[in-house]
Amino acid sequence: MDTLKKEIFWETLGPFYVYGYKNAQGEWVYIGKGKVKRGASHVQSKDLDVYDLEIIAQNLGSEAEALTLEAYLLKQHRPVLNSQPGHHEERFVETKVTVLAELWEAAQITSHDIYDKIRDEFSEVFKWATDFYSDSNKVVFHTGAIQKVVFRLLVDKSFKTIVRFDCQGTEEEKIENAKLLEQHLKKEYTDFEASMGDTEKYVLLYTNTLEDGASIFVKHVKEIRGVK
Repeated sequence: MDTLKKEIFWETLGPFYVYGYKNAQGEWVYIGKGKVKRGASHVQSKDLDVYDLEIIAQNLGSEAEALTLEAYLLKQHRPVLNSQPGHHEERFVETKVTVLAELWEAAQITSHDIYDKIRDEFSEVFKWATDFYSDSNKVVFHTGAIQKVVFRLLVDKSFKTIVRFDCQGTEEEKIENAKLLEQHLKKEYTDFEASMGDTEKYVLLYTNTLEDGASIFVKHVKEIRGVK
C-alpha cells in the first residue's frame, strides 16, 4: 500500500499515537508509542509486518499522554516483545478507593497511637505482657517463656492483629510443639487462619481485629498460667 510510504499520512495520526502488534491468537506481542512513521520503522528488527500494525490511540497531544497510555497497556497485556516495563506503571493501582483510604489512614497512625489505644481500651494486654517493642509499622507485646511458649501480640497500623506462639526447647521440641499447637489452634479457631512460621518453630494465628487479637492473647496467657 503506497499510502504507508507517505509522510503526510503518518502526520494524520497526530503529534503522538500508541500502536501495537498482535499474534495469530489476537494477543498483543508489542505495544509502543510513536509519532510520524515510528510505528512502522521501529519494528523491522522484531520480524513484524507493518501491514499488521494497529493504531490503538491517535491524536495524543503530548509525549507524556502517550507514555501514560503505553504504560497502562504494557501493565495490562505484558507483550512478549517489549523488553522494558512501562514508565511509572506503579500509578495504575486498580484498587478500590476504600482500600486506598484505609492505607492512607494507616499511614497517619504511629506506634504511639497503637500503644495508647491498647493501653486505654485493652488494658489487660499490659497486665499479662511483660514487655513490648515497636517499629514504624507495628507494635509487638510479648511475654517471657511460659511453659516453653512465648506469646506475642502483633498490632499493625491498621489495628489488625496476629497472635504469635514461639515454641521453646530443643530444635526438635520446637518443631514438634509448633506442629501440635498449629493443629490445636485450627480446631479451636475455625474462623481464623493458623499456620506455622517459615522456621516451623512458631505458629501465627491471624486474628484480624484488635478486639479479637487482644482477647485471644490474654486468654491463652491466662490459661497457661492457670488463671481463670
